[in-house]
This record gives sequence, C-alpha cells and structure tokens, in this order.
Amino acid sequence: MKPPKTLKTCVGCGGIFIQTHNAQKFCNDECRKITYYENHKEAMKKRAKQYRKDNKELILKNRKNKGFAYMSGEIEFYYDKIVKICDLPDGDALKEKCVEKFLEIWSKIKKGTIGR
Repeated sequence: MKPPKTLKTCVGCGGIFIQTHNAQKFCNDECRKITYYENHKEAMKKRAKQYRKDNKELILKNRKNKGFAYMSGEIEFYYDKIVKICDLPDGDALKEKCVEKFLEIWSKIKKGTIGR
C-alpha cells in the first residue's frame, strides 16, 4: 500500500513539494546534486584544514621544495570534486570550472614549476 501523498519542505532549497515516497527529501534531482556538492565542499575544507594542522612540519619542509605537499593536496581536492560531480550534465559550470582548475595544476606539476 502506497503512503498518502504529503507536502514536504525540500532539504536543499527550502521549497515545498509533494512527497511521493517516504525517503524523499529533495524536490528534484538537480537540488539533490547541488546540496550534496555543497556539503562535500565543506567536508573537503575541513579535511584540508586538518591535514595542514597534522602535517605542519612536512608542509614547511616541502615549501622549500616549492610546496609539493600543499599542491598534491590541492590536486586531490579538485580530483575529488570532479569525481563527485561527474554525474552532473556536461555543460554544467561547476564541472567545467573544476576540470579547468585540475588541469591547470596538473600541467604545472608536469612542467616542473611546482614540486617534485
């Protein structure tokens, strides 16, 4: 037996929608993807901050070596973002921006202008 359709508030945008099944929290797929992306971004910021706190000596040592530890962390950050939002539509601005940034950093490392 299906549950009766009820009005719910969307967790992402705060809009009101008709709930079609019990676990539904978002009004649509786009809202869900954007919300998860924002939460992931916050989690990555916390993770990067904790990494810098835990590996202070390593980072300082590697800064003399052109900051490779910091940059490899930055690459991991953007790579994770690309992986998380790869199911967004191809023309999506978030996806394009992340890919551009990732390729920019990666090309610097391949040229040898950052770290090694």
